[in-house]
Amino acid sequence: MLDDIGSDRTLEPLGAPRTATGRRLGHQQKEFLLLLAFTLTRHNYAGRAVKLYRALSAIDPEDAYVWRCLAHAALLAGNAEESLDACERALRIEKNTDHRDKIELIRGKALWKLGRSLEARQCVEAALGLHQGGPRDAK
Repeated sequence: MLDDIGSDRTLEPLGAPRTATGRRLGHQQKEFLLLLAFTLTRHNYAGRAVKLYRALSAIDPEDAYVWRCLAHAALLAGNAEESLDACERALRIEKNTDHRDKIELIRGKALWKLGRSLEARQCVEAALGLHQGGPRDAK
């Protein structure tokens, strides 16, 4: 059953949240697919979750949360390059500082796996607020 989920090909953005048939993807449908992808990730099927997140990102390319989830799942599936690409997309969209910090941590892990340790360190420091002279919570 799980082997039938998507293919390995990259999906192109389709614009507004619509399915391949042109119908709008309802909020509940999107939430169900996100929950399914999350469950797959949590049960060590990150590669299959990546396929769902790719589809969701193609349907709604302006959803930073989906890109962040794709980055995390791709990293767990061993695809640091795809994870890094998804992080870049998420960072271009996301405005919330707390969410950007989460993306920077994933980005740092992906860079580390790619052997780019200096950049990885900078990402982690940025996420933790250490680049400005101390953690953000320090007074």
